[in-house]
Amino acid sequence: MVDNMGPERDSRDVRRRQWLVIGIAVVCMLVYGGLALGDDPPTAAYICPDPQFIELGMGDTVVVPIMVTHAQDLYSIQLELWYDSHLLEIGDSDPTLPGKQAGLGSVFTDVSWTVTTNVIDQVNGSIVLVASRINTDNWFDGDGSLLLVTLHGIATGSSPFTVTEVIFSDRYGVSLPVEACEALVIVGDAPTPTISPTPTHTPTVTPSPTVTATPPSGPGLPITVCLQPDYRAVAVGMTTTMDIESQGASNLYGAEVHISYDPTILTVEDADAGTLGTQIGVGTFPFPDYVASNAVDTLAGTIVLATNQVEPRPPAAGSGVMGTITFRALSLGTSPVTFTSVDLSDSDALPLAATSADGTVEVLGGGILIGQVSFQGRPAPPHLHWVCPLSVTLSYPGNPAPALVFPAVADTFGTFTVPLVLTDTFDVRVRDLHSLLNVKRDVPIFWGVPPVDMGELVEGDCNGDNAVNVSDLVILANAYDAGIGDLNWDPRADLDNDGVIDVSDLVLMAANYDLTGDHVVTSVGPTGMWAFSGPPDTLPVISKERAPSELS
Repeated sequence: MVDNMGPERDSRDVRRRQWLVIGIAVVCMLVYGGLALGDDPPTAAYICPDPQFIELGMGDTVVVPIMVTHAQDLYSIQLELWYDSHLLEIGDSDPTLPGKQAGLGSVFTDVSWTVTTNVIDQVNGSIVLVASRINTDNWFDGDGSLLLVTLHGIATGSSPFTVTEVIFSDRYGVSLPVEACEALVIVGDAPTPTISPTPTHTPTVTPSPTVTATPPSGPGLPITVCLQPDYRAVAVGMTTTMDIESQGASNLYGAEVHISYDPTILTVEDADAGTLGTQIGVGTFPFPDYVASNAVDTLAGTIVLATNQVEPRPPAAGSGVMGTITFRALSLGTSPVTFTSVDLSDSDALPLAATSADGTVEVLGGGILIGQVSFQGRPAPPHLHWVCPLSVTLSYPGNPAPALVFPAVADTFGTFTVPLVLTDTFDVRVRDLHSLLNVKRDVPIFWGVPPVDMGELVEGDCNGDNAVNVSDLVILANAYDAGIGDLNWDPRADLDNDGVIDVSDLVLMAANYDLTGDHVVTSVGPTGMWAFSGPPDTLPVISKERAPSELS
C-alpha cells in the first residue's frame, strides 16, 4: 500500500524541527551572547535592623523591623540573627504554633512565599528564617521588611543585634550579593514618654466626627492625621486595611489617636498574637521607640494607639504611617471610622496643632463566582490536562488597578470557582501560569447574571509580563526536554500542561509570539460565569448539564 500521507507528514515534521532549531538558536545567541558581552554586576542587597540604635527600659517592649533594601531577583532567603538572651527576650508572634516565631514582614505578604523555618532560640539567643517562593513566575524586587522582631528588656546592659548569616538566591539557585549591618540594643531604666496624657473617652458606636485641634506650639500649618484610603468596600467575611497617616509633619515626636468604628459591622484583626488583647499594626511615623498604648476594644468598637520617639532619634518630618488597621467585615452596612481624639507633641513634649480626616468602610453582599476558560493545545474536555491553577483579578470599570485578586483552580472542564466576591460590576481578568490575560468588561456580579464565557487563554507568557517574547523563549529553552521531577523542570514552560516540556510547547509559543494582553473577550457562550448573592452554604448546586434558564 502506498502511503500518500508520507510527504505531508514529513513536511510537518520538518517544519516542527525548524521551529525547534530556530528557537534554541535564538536562545543560545541571547544567553551566551549576553555572557560574552558581559553584564554589569547586580547591586548588593542590604539587610539591617531599623533603627540600628535601640534603647528601651527594663520590662519595656519595642518592635524592630529587619529591613531589606535594593533586593533584586530574590527567590529564596536564609537568615540568622544573634542577640544576648540574658538581656533580651523575643516575643512570640504566633503562640498557637509550637515553639516561638518572629513576626513576618511586608516582603512575605505575597502568598507565593513558603516559610519553612521561623524559629526563635531563646536559650542561645538566635533567630533563624528560611523561606522560598514555590512554583511562581515572579520574584521579589525592591525594599521591605523581612521580620518584625519584638524585643523585651529583661536585664540592664548592652546587646549586639547582629545578622550572623544571610544567603539570598535567585530562581535558578544562584547566590545573590547581600550585605548586612549590626544594631546595638541598650536596656536601661524605662524611658519616660514625652507624649502628653490623654483623658479617657467614652466610646460610642457612631461618635461625632468633629475633633478639636490641639493649640499649636509654634508657627506653621496643622498636621493632618487621616485614614488612607478613606473609603473601603468589602464583602462579608473578608478583610480590608486602612493606614493611620500623618501628613505635613514638622518636629513630630509623639502621637496618640483614639478611633471609633461600628462593632456590629466590623471587627479588628489582631496584629500581634503574641501579646494579650487585640492590637493594630504599628507603623514608623513617628518611630515607635516607645509604645505607650496599643489597644482595641472589639466590643465597644474603639482603638487607642500612642507611640513616642526617644532621644537621640531626631524628630519626624514630612508624612508617614503611624499604624495600620485590618478590619474584618461582620455584617452588611456602612461603618464610619472616626477620630474621636488626636494629640501630637514635639521633642519638648509641647502640643502640636492637628486636624483629622475620617473614613468609611462599606460592607456589601458577597457571593460566589463561577467561570469557565478553555485552553490551547490540550485535548478536548473533560481532561486532566485542563486542571491547573488560575489567577482571577477583579477591577472596577475604567480603573485597571486590581481591586480583588483570587487564586482559583480550573477543573477538567475549565470551570473555576471564586468565593466571597463583592456584588458589584467589575472587569474580570483571568490567566493561567503561562498565558496572557483575558478580560471581560463590565461583568455584573449579582443573582441571576447571565453566563459569560471567559474565552480561550493565549499561551506563551512564561514570565507573567502579559507579553509573549524572547524572555519567555529563554525560560522554555532552559527547561526544554524536562519532565516533572527533573532538575531543570519549570512549570511555567509546560504550556499544554502535559507534564513534559517539548516541541508541542515550542509550537504553541511560536504561534503566539509577539502577542500581548489584555485579550478582550466579547462573546457569550453556552457555558461561563455565574455569580450568586448570599453565603456559600445557601447556594444552589450547579450541574454542567443544566441550561442557564434552569438556574432561576
